[in-house]
Amino acid sequence: MPKNANKITALLLLALLPAGSMCASAQSAAKSSAPSKTQAKPKPRVQVEDDDAKDSVDPKVREAEAALRAKEFEKARTILEPYVSRHTADYIAWYDLSYVYIGLSDQPKTLDALKKTLELKPDLFEANLNLASLYIAAGQRETALTYLRQATKSKPAVEGTDGPYRAWMLLGHLLVEKQPAESLDAARHAIELRPKELDPHLLAAEDATDMKDWPLAESEFKAALQIDPKSSEAQAGLVQVYVVTKREAEAEKSLRAYVELEPKNSAARVQLGRLLARQGKNEEALSHLEAVRQAVPTDRDIVLDVVALNDQLGHFDKNVEILKPAVEAAPRNAALLAALGHAQMKMKQYAPSEESLISALRVNENQSGASDDLAIVANELKHYKLAIAALDNRAKALPENTGTWFLRATCYDHLGMYKEASASYRRFIAVAGDKFPNQVWQAEHRLIAIDPTYDKKKK
Repeated sequence: MPKNANKITALLLLALLPAGSMCASAQSAAKSSAPSKTQAKPKPRVQVEDDDAKDSVDPKVREAEAALRAKEFEKARTILEPYVSRHTADYIAWYDLSYVYIGLSDQPKTLDALKKTLELKPDLFEANLNLASLYIAAGQRETALTYLRQATKSKPAVEGTDGPYRAWMLLGHLLVEKQPAESLDAARHAIELRPKELDPHLLAAEDATDMKDWPLAESEFKAALQIDPKSSEAQAGLVQVYVVTKREAEAEKSLRAYVELEPKNSAARVQLGRLLARQGKNEEALSHLEAVRQAVPTDRDIVLDVVALNDQLGHFDKNVEILKPAVEAAPRNAALLAALGHAQMKMKQYAPSEESLISALRVNENQSGASDDLAIVANELKHYKLAIAALDNRAKALPENTGTWFLRATCYDHLGMYKEASASYRRFIAVAGDKFPNQVWQAEHRLIAIDPTYDKKKK
């Protein structure tokens, strides 16, 4: 489906211009075109004000046009088909006949009648627009563009209609995907014709966005909001502009306005929640993300967003409640398993935490955070070998630090692996410096107890 398909469809519903609406002006246009000696002079149509002209209209044509006005298309057909066979150069009659075929839903004959009209009068605006509309409806975009471009270069037979506006808008929507610069030009023409209309400003803003002309996009989206402050499309466009140009305060304002207009739009609420979280507004961010999570409780990314905020706010019990059903729905999702293990650890539920973390690392061993948590949990459960294995796995991705050196040392110490414990205590003391004085004191006293060489070196 092409971009802006719904808007194109809406324009097509209005685009076909009826024959009766152009008859009076077409009559004057026919008078200004000198026919050749072999051509019959086009007859005037309905709505003609000149009494002499009225008298020159064939009664049968008058009858056909009355039938058209009454939407008696079959009756009009039986009159006009014989007429154009005798008056082959009467482009207005051919145009009238095309409208008859539109009413009878005979597309092949409609196309033929419009093409015949344009053979006789290539710059007839109404025929070009109608033919373009039919080709758009048939999915023949390139052919439609040819006639739309001609329509926008032509003057309507009837002044004051919205045909030119619709022609420019159709042209712009057809071009927006592949030719945004020409689409923007079409939108500007439409804005000139209807400056207070919402859609051409939105089209111009969309074109500017595609061209990465952010100032113009912002200007046009704001113009659209001046016309319709409740335009969610314009607010969404402004959000994109502000996000791309890294204007978070303005993006937040527009996102809030958009969510107010579209409270059920989950994507917008997630975007607002994540933006608020980056700004440290965790409670408000959580309210938006939690609302989305409740609607889709097994969406992994949303669950993890909510869990991260709950973790920062200390809501560890809520995380366990949230993550259990999420893990049940995706039992081999490493990130969810690791998050559940972390929440259980924070709740001091060490045995189930250990089980969750082991499962997470079996699915994906490259999770340093899960390895960190498993080392802590295993140590609490006195599973010292498992704690050391978890620390070894962590060390594949991250350097050791004071915490991991001290935990290693104590695990080795509990296992009676004094050589390894001594080396780890020494590394801990070396990196701790003046920090962690209690742990340094403990490490020094354990070194004195397990390493006969330590006290002599210290002296």
